[in-house]
Amino acid sequence: WRSDDKAKTWQSANGNLPTSITGAVAWSPANGGTLLALTGEPTFGSSAYTGLGAYYSTDLGATWTKSAGVPDGGLGFALAVDPGNPLKVYAATQLGLFASTDGGKTYTNTNLPTGECSGVTDVKTYPKCALANVVTDVVVAKGGGVGTTTPAGTVVATVGWRGGQRTNPDGSVQSPNNGIYRSQSGRANTFTKVVTSGFAPQDRIGRVKLC
Repeated sequence: WRSDDKAKTWQSANGNLPTSITGAVAWSPANGGTLLALTGEPTFGSSAYTGLGAYYSTDLGATWTKSAGVPDGGLGFALAVDPGNPLKVYAATQLGLFASTDGGKTYTNTNLPTGECSGVTDVKTYPKCALANVVTDVVVAKGGGVGTTTPAGTVVATVGWRGGQRTNPDGSVQSPNNGIYRSQSGRANTFTKVVTSGFAPQDRIGRVKLC
């Protein structure tokens, strides 16, 4: 839904989206102004509805185009636009973290280093990887804040399947690498798992929300 009067009245922005199950929306000033949508519920549970990928609109939701690269069949948790480069967009999904460099038109799997399930999106062929790449949030650093040396454009994402170390029927661990991941560029294959201090032990981390 869209409001043009500070939320006093609303109108549909669903356009031609093939589903109304939208887990995240974002706005990027790139490409003359782009509205972004990530489908799939941002929740867990046996009744949660999965999505049909990511979409973008350049006419405030009247019409939508499907983005390439974000697979169907996943839950959608968050979208983040790089405040220093609005062409860079990140999508946190049940099937991994995806990065765009063209304002959300196309995405690439960042292949977070989650072990043998890194980059796997075909969970029907590899069922033990179904919960190994659940990215529950992603943020991009603006940089330049008081007391911080974090470079602008640094991306932080969380792998946070709630079951974590719980095992599958075959004995494999559902999400052996829950935790915090970081990259200064956001490009594929550049993320590292952060060994945090003052936070929950890595194997005890569940769903995490970043601010």
